[in-house]
Amino acid sequence: MSIIRMLNKKIVKGFSLLEIMVAISLLAVSLVAIISVGTKILQVEHVTENDFIAKGLLVEGLEIAKAVRNSNINSLLPFYTSLTVASPTEGTVYNMRIDYTGTANSVSSLTDPSAQLLYNSATFYQYVSGTPAIFYRMLKTTYHMGTNIVAKDWLDVESQVYWSDRGRGSTQKISTTLYNTSYLH
Repeated sequence: MSIIRMLNKKIVKGFSLLEIMVAISLLAVSLVAIISVGTKILQVEHVTENDFIAKGLLVEGLEIAKAVRNSNINSLLPFYTSLTVASPTEGTVYNMRIDYTGTANSVSSLTDPSAQLLYNSATFYQYVSGTPAIFYRMLKTTYHMGTNIVAKDWLDVESQVYWSDRGRGSTQKISTTLYNTSYLH
């Protein structure tokens, strides 16, 4: 057998160092791409989860305000009790924190420490007990006095939620109008 044939057989049987290095480099680049995509998916999932919780807290804020208004009317109290101060004035904005336990207090702003919700696995988000959550909620109410029996008086209610996660703060808001329907009873 000639030397050339022997060299050709050895070359055919194995890979060169250069081919191995190129293969390892391609594998490494592929793995880095897969890991970075996976990490990004987990980050997006986390942000989406917080956004979903915030939307639920926003809606819950308005539903609590409606329930308080209805309870006040049924109890023959002024419809705005716990949603404003004792004697509200026309056009004044009141910042309130309120949860389903009936806890209501004034707060100075959405990021006021007393507006921070607490999380308890049994009762979820409220202000009474639990560990501090990343979410803050405030109801911004504005009292309006109507001039006739049809538009007696009402509250503009805006539910606001703020949270900060990974150095990025987010705020969401929704609003509704709550009418004084006590004259309908």
